[in-house]
Amino acid sequence: MSQKRSLHDLFNLKAHTLRIVVLVLLFAASTAFGVIVPLLEQQLIDDGLIKRDTNVVLRFGVLFLLVVSISKGIEFLELSIQNKIQADVGIKLKQKIFEHAFQLKPSQYQKDGFIKILSDALYDVDNVLETVENNFLIIGGIAIKTVGAIAALLIISWKLTLVVLCFIPVKILLNNIAKKRVAHQSESLLETHKKYTHWFNNTVLCIPDIKLWNLKKQKELEGIQYEAEIHRFLRKSLLVKQANNSCSQILDHLVTCALYLTGVLMMLSQNLTLGGLMAFISYSSYIVSPLDIVLGLRLSISEIRPSIASLRQFFSLERENHKGITHMPDDTKSISATNLNFQIDDNVILKDISFEIFKGEKVAIIGDNGSGKSTLINLLLRMQDFSSGELCLNGNSIREYDIDDYRSVFSVVSQKVNMFNTTIIENVFVNKDEEPEDPAKAIGRYSDMLGPNIINRLHDTTGSEGSFLSGGEKQKIALARALCHKRKILILDEAASNLDSASHQKMLELVLNSTDFDIVFVVTHDHEELSRYDKILRLENGQLTVIKQDRS
Repeated sequence: MSQKRSLHDLFNLKAHTLRIVVLVLLFAASTAFGVIVPLLEQQLIDDGLIKRDTNVVLRFGVLFLLVVSISKGIEFLELSIQNKIQADVGIKLKQKIFEHAFQLKPSQYQKDGFIKILSDALYDVDNVLETVENNFLIIGGIAIKTVGAIAALLIISWKLTLVVLCFIPVKILLNNIAKKRVAHQSESLLETHKKYTHWFNNTVLCIPDIKLWNLKKQKELEGIQYEAEIHRFLRKSLLVKQANNSCSQILDHLVTCALYLTGVLMMLSQNLTLGGLMAFISYSSYIVSPLDIVLGLRLSISEIRPSIASLRQFFSLERENHKGITHMPDDTKSISATNLNFQIDDNVILKDISFEIFKGEKVAIIGDNGSGKSTLINLLLRMQDFSSGELCLNGNSIREYDIDDYRSVFSVVSQKVNMFNTTIIENVFVNKDEEPEDPAKAIGRYSDMLGPNIINRLHDTTGSEGSFLSGGEKQKIALARALCHKRKILILDEAASNLDSASHQKMLELVLNSTDFDIVFVVTHDHEELSRYDKILRLENGQLTVIKQDRS
């Protein structure tokens, strides 16, 4: 299935077929009652009020009240079903947004960041839903009611019908002028909003530097400028729509005046009764009001067209391959690379990398900064995709495995430790499916490495991005997270960079003496401990040297 979805696929109205059928039937019933109401008014005026017949007034008054009550009850049911469809469509669409965003290849958000991509998509979908929810589902009802109203108008007077229809092209012309201007303002607004989101994301991530380098006034001014520009486009768009509405209302009054004038002339020539004129004016509102809604919808569509294009672009972003063709093995026998290459444009980062690691081996990865160590880890974790060569798990290409199943093999402590703003326990057992009955007891197994300052605060929150913790404490919690989840392969990417010497040694003893993992990779600058590893992968200028060691 193509990753680029149509709007029809996004809204998925097929799931609401039964509700939509019921809604159409209710629209038809509502239209029928709507046609009856002006006829009752006509009889009430002509045969009751003008002839001063109290019985007729009472009889038709009761019928009028009954029909209106039933009509309002039907409208309530229509609204209830519409709200249900709208709520379900909105939730499902946002679910698809989150699903697609979390399945994007990491390379897709390296430029602008995940937050910006997701925020832009949610802004676009809210913009679209606001219009769709308020207008689209009533189009069917409008069509049915309009057909019924035109038929009734022609029955009463074809001359008056022509008066009404003559004003329609003028309304459409005014709407076209407004539509072009609104579309232009909407495109500018969307572009400005995306720039603002980029600025906001960048600013939030750099708050400490903004404070350290006294950039507060500069950033405040930038934020105010973006807000002012957004409000300027909103104001212009609102003024255009208001001008269009005012012109439309003036035309409506002109239509009414023309109808009264023509109607009076027809009454004088005895071609129309007063009741017939009043019924005609009522029916004409069944055309004018829906026309205003449809023309307003055209303006709304012109407003959301940039967001629709942006959503299509979002759903065309390349996702990770989640369709595995090879069953995930129960244990890890080997990981191997053969002539593995990775480059970005013309920049070669890894060149002809080959190695083979077997179950039970503990491997050190060493090299200077920029030599490709973290890139190799990202390739192992499928956070990046190699350019050529092969990377295999148990002899099968890692691309053959479902990516979620494949990543569930790894426990990882990265250079940058990410903390959720919740308790320490919840930061250790981030995957609730793998949480034991007594998580505190499971964490307690590593109390010597974690230390009392962490063990005694397991139910305390860590703060935003772990702000209540030191760098060393965050690394210890991340290591506990990796150890407690009991995956098959452990990867430590410079996981001791913020630890003191004593804590570093405790961590090293824990990891190198552990038998919980099939394979262990440790990215390190600590060359004094290299003799304790089975193999050393030395990276230099993107090329690899494998050093085998005999630890017996």
